[in-house]
Amino acid sequence: KRKRKREMAATHLVALDENELKSTSATKRKASSRPKDGAQEQPNNKFRFEKEQMGKQYASLYFQRLMVLLPGLKQSVKEQFGTSVPLKRVIQLGAAVKNDEDDEKGEKKESMDFDEDDMLQENKENKAARGEEVVIIGTIYKEMAKKPIILDEYIKTKAGVTKKEQVKHGLMDMEESFVDEEKDFCILEDESARVKLQGPGVNVGELVTGVSAACKGRVNEKGDFIVDSMAFAKPSLAATTTTTTKEDDGEPTYVCLVSGLNFGVSALNDVRANMLCEFIEGSLGDEKKAGGISQVLVCGELVSKTREEECIQGDKGAKATTNGEGTTHAKAEKEATSLSIEKADAFLAKVCEVVPVDVMPGSSDPTNSALPQQPIHSCFLPNAARFEGSTLNKVTNPHEFQISSSGASTSSRTFLGTSGQNIRDCLKITSSGVGLKEKALEEKAKAALDVMEKFLKWGHIAPSAPDSLSCYPFKDTDPFVLTQIPDVFFAGCQSAFGTREIVVASQKS
Repeated sequence: KRKRKREMAATHLVALDENELKSTSATKRKASSRPKDGAQEQPNNKFRFEKEQMGKQYASLYFQRLMVLLPGLKQSVKEQFGTSVPLKRVIQLGAAVKNDEDDEKGEKKESMDFDEDDMLQENKENKAARGEEVVIIGTIYKEMAKKPIILDEYIKTKAGVTKKEQVKHGLMDMEESFVDEEKDFCILEDESARVKLQGPGVNVGELVTGVSAACKGRVNEKGDFIVDSMAFAKPSLAATTTTTTKEDDGEPTYVCLVSGLNFGVSALNDVRANMLCEFIEGSLGDEKKAGGISQVLVCGELVSKTREEECIQGDKGAKATTNGEGTTHAKAEKEATSLSIEKADAFLAKVCEVVPVDVMPGSSDPTNSALPQQPIHSCFLPNAARFEGSTLNKVTNPHEFQISSSGASTSSRTFLGTSGQNIRDCLKITSSGVGLKEKALEEKAKAALDVMEKFLKWGHIAPSAPDSLSCYPFKDTDPFVLTQIPDVFFAGCQSAFGTREIVVASQKS
């Protein structure tokens, strides 16, 4: 307790189980009350866009990410490496190696007209000497031998089913790993060139493509950069969440986080959802705790793409055969999806009568698949839509918001999270997800929390986008960059439930 008083900001990491609704009660976090009229403080609207623009390239997205994180990276370099180590561009490292090799061979270097390119003249004058300890800043690219190829989605497996169909019907192995610890390697690239990273300071298994980093080290004879240590963007004090802590005067209030409701997947799942609704109403379980819930946040996968009894038998699609009852499989699937949405609509309408509800879309919900996912359209939720503007708030994925207190204590809590696609994707391409399928639930939860902690360390909540995680090609900004450290960072639809508290910024009070 004494230590926590000295810390300025502590972030709570929450990974939500996609199956067990009983974990919902454990996800209640102490927070300030939300106004009863459903009003909510939105820090910004960076995840919303009016018009989809997919005709752009992704290069500008990586550039904008690096530019936004550059001040924080330079600050980390200053604090961790000091001011005596010079900062160089990658192209200056390559020039140094080439010049030394030419001198050793006695070869005469071809002349260049530096007057035509001032940048080349600058590189020649400021080149790093071989063996000199320098710092380079850029974006990580991870070369993976087992990296999935988009065309593989349309190649049929031994069972005669494409990966695209497996994803559609919910049969894809969500815990598959593509890591090859022997063959994978990392490259750092800036606006001038790229260089291969080696050495004890670079942990290839933990990194992903898209991470902005600073590396301290030196160039070897082969032209590779031997990394001694790495640094990542440090959040500025102005961007750090500030909270005035006071003793609580009354009963605690809670924010209820729930994910993976998956209406329609089975009758048992629907029963669990009904029990959750009764708990929130106060008619089941601890009525006192239920009365303290100030807000419910649905973190993805409200409806299910498939039912438990559904199976794939080849490539049917539009050419589906009948199911023995005169109905095509495609038509039956459409009816099942419609029924799932109706059940979800009825559930939300019932909960909205009691408490404000935020609804985030997930991978199986009726909206766009690329991040950031836009809110579910009101036409899918006609009954719950009656509460829009009061207790129903259809939001994006990712979702960021603040809840301010309405009582005597002046405090606010910042929540930021996703429906879990970013976590699952990074688990597939990092060492944290190796062998995850055979691990116990506690280890699965730890792996998800480890990835979430790395996101806060890297200053980005979806670093693998757009390399292995689908997202929109933003040109002038990267909305996934962390502009402030949240009090609660959550992720829905994970294999197991877990929480962790970490310190991300400190200041004596």
